[in-house]
Amino acid sequence: MAVSLYRQYRPQTFAEVVGQDAAIDVLSHSLSSGRIGHAYLFSGPRGCGKTSVARILAKALNCTAPDGNEPCGKCPNCLAITAGESLDVVEIDGASNNSVDEVRELKSHVTLAPFSSKYKVYIIDEVHMLSTAAFNALLKTLEEPPSYVVFILATTEPHKVPVTIRSRCQHIPFHSIGARRIFEQLTRVCEWEKVAAQPEALWEVARQADGAMRDALSMLEQVINRAASEVTLADVEATLGAGSRPALERWLAGLREAGPASYTGLKEMFEGGSPQRVFEELFSLVRNLWLTARWPDVAESLDVSEQEKAFLQKEAPRWKPDELRSLLASLVNLITQARQGVRSDVLAGLLMLALGQTDELTRRDSVAAFGRSAMSKRGAVASRRLDQTADQPEPPARRASLRGPEGDAALARSAVSEGSVGRFPEAMPVQAAGSVEASVPQEKPAPRRRQKTEPPEPLPPVAEALPSRAEEVSQPSAAPVLNWQPVSGETAAQLLSQVQEADFTLYCGLLDAAFLEAEGNLLLDMGSRYNYETLRLERNCAGLVRVLPGHKGIFLRHGEDTFACPAELPPQAEAEVEEKPAEKAPVPKKRAPRFTPPPEESGEEAGAGAQENPEPARSGLPFGALMKDISRVMRGEVVLVRHREEEAGGGDGDAPSEESREEGSEA
Repeated sequence: MAVSLYRQYRPQTFAEVVGQDAAIDVLSHSLSSGRIGHAYLFSGPRGCGKTSVARILAKALNCTAPDGNEPCGKCPNCLAITAGESLDVVEIDGASNNSVDEVRELKSHVTLAPFSSKYKVYIIDEVHMLSTAAFNALLKTLEEPPSYVVFILATTEPHKVPVTIRSRCQHIPFHSIGARRIFEQLTRVCEWEKVAAQPEALWEVARQADGAMRDALSMLEQVINRAASEVTLADVEATLGAGSRPALERWLAGLREAGPASYTGLKEMFEGGSPQRVFEELFSLVRNLWLTARWPDVAESLDVSEQEKAFLQKEAPRWKPDELRSLLASLVNLITQARQGVRSDVLAGLLMLALGQTDELTRRDSVAAFGRSAMSKRGAVASRRLDQTADQPEPPARRASLRGPEGDAALARSAVSEGSVGRFPEAMPVQAAGSVEASVPQEKPAPRRRQKTEPPEPLPPVAEALPSRAEEVSQPSAAPVLNWQPVSGETAAQLLSQVQEADFTLYCGLLDAAFLEAEGNLLLDMGSRYNYETLRLERNCAGLVRVLPGHKGIFLRHGEDTFACPAELPPQAEAEVEEKPAEKAPVPKKRAPRFTPPPEESGEEAGAGAQENPEPARSGLPFGALMKDISRVMRGEVVLVRHREEEAGGGDGDAPSEESREEGSEA
């Protein structure tokens, strides 16, 4: 009976081990220096060479004619260990000998001296399968074995080994073997076996081995048994399933032009192989393509074949990194669904849906790029126009016509009509009204009330964001550059109390503000954008100047935006402050009690109670104190609504009088 390839080409020396350079270096240095540990723990994925290295280490320890750190492979001890006939090298399968009884039997043999070798070596494979009692029984022997005993524990799941065991061993990790190294080893095996093979066929076997050399040799043996004279990619796909890397490359390259054929090709790959494996291979391919699209030079360092490297360099310019990243996220979800057993036709539909969303993203990006290009060209033309008009002096008549709100509206309309919208790509904040009057002397108009009817004619959306030129020149929009220092806590509390007594609305807006001062100026650092914009209103600026006297200037700041409250109030703001003081609420008149008073007490008791607990004067309205607070917050705009049954009057005789109705209407 023929020996399988993975047994026939198992490494017999350290130099023959593939892809485990770090582990080999540690063991070689231990042998050369004579510092041999009493226990080793080899951990790593399946098929990476743990058991093979354990046997090589046993031969190196007991070889009678070693070649440096390598066993000779010809002495009786080496031949016996290679054939598995040595009595001093004991291999134990931890999965089948995991009870405490097997460990007790092992302990009884540990004390015996070696028969014909220098060391007695115990190799326990899959050691994580031992029971807790077996680990506890092995603990003392593993910690202090005889000087001639060496334990080598091998496992694929080191986290399942108790920490008390791991701490008594030298832990040497093994790693997955790269696809290129597996390909090179498969090429050598085909030469030794005198079998012709296509490079792409061997690369596909190496990729599907998933870092395990034993799996790669097993799959190669299956493909060789099927192939007639040469191992081809078709033989690999027929043996191991459809969905090879070259097939996925062809499918992905023709995805944009194939149309319905792309869905048919995907279903054929699912029928010939596992959907999970197809998705995993597609994920690896798209990942490499995404890396190449972002960094074109990274293709040289990827562990891929020359054919795949050429495909990546050719295909990467056709994709955007955002498209590939979105496709990678979709493939992650599809791999999870494939593991859960979702039907293959459903998975194919989900993948095509994800690809459709990627195409939609590409179209949106193209439209957005075209729009940005057009806007940049339009902005460049408008900028040139602005430079040309900036050098021309403005007529005095036009400057005079720009004063006041009407001038601002006229300037905005002229800016729109002249095509100057492109000068301002972002909306600029509207400056506070009244700053023009502070810098340009003019006659003050008579105070006027706000008209709630006939709203002003709306300006175009872009023109609303354009400040007047006079405002741009004279607007005090920035606080002076001073050494601002926070005020003391007592001073801040005093200022807040002063504002609360004068205007409750301003007090609410300043609750999150930080008070800073410098050279007689006051800076209010607002924590909320809403409060900052609210306090910038004319009437609120007037209130701040009024309730916080004694400062050279009062400034508002939020982030990088600053605003200076004008020292001289505009006429409209002065009129509003004089017409309706915010701090005074309407005083209700007296009214008859709503509820029937309780029975009167005796004269003496009543008199004593009045002297001991004098009651405060009550408002004529129900909940008078609450109404007063609400009227202060709402600036007196309070409406009382009475129920119909109260107006009609009840049987208890507490119907409201005409005087109380008048009070409600006045409030």
